[in-house]
Amino acid sequence: MACRWLVWVVYLLGTLGVLPVGALHLKGSWKASEFFLFVAKFGFQQTNLNDKTDTQGYIYGNITSRGPANASTPPVTLVVVDSEYFLEFYGNRSRVPRSRACPAMFGKIQTIAWDARCHANGQEDFLRRIPCPKGQLCPDEDNPERVVPGYQFTYAVEDTNQPRYIYYLY
Repeated sequence: MACRWLVWVVYLLGTLGVLPVGALHLKGSWKASEFFLFVAKFGFQQTNLNDKTDTQGYIYGNITSRGPANASTPPVTLVVVDSEYFLEFYGNRSRVPRSRACPAMFGKIQTIAWDARCHANGQEDFLRRIPCPKGQLCPDEDNPERVVPGYQFTYAVEDTNQPRYIYYLY
């Protein structure tokens, strides 16, 4: 009897859409004069190959400049990187002079990161050039069908071997 009750409660919660879900919502501003900003650390469950669409994680959003649409804003790189690459990336952020910091930060990431212009054979989708043009997709979004509707960028995060811990940086 108790088992039927539990199944009914889970069914009801599922149909009402109130099953527990973890999420992170960020909103704010950042001054382009700051060299580096660490935004968040979070994780994703292991992706199930039998249900890839519903078990992979998604990171999506909008990042635009507060200035006028035609104003030129210096490009910045948004980096979403998993724990395997984080320490080297983060640890090199304070190198002096700054001209040495970026190559050191991106050294390991660039061996696997996909980039339409620089690394077309890359395996991982870690990078976005921001800000994105107002009302448009980010320039690095090469397949609009993969972007969550109403947003400028989407990362699909999957790992079939283990849960994945991600650091969100720019």
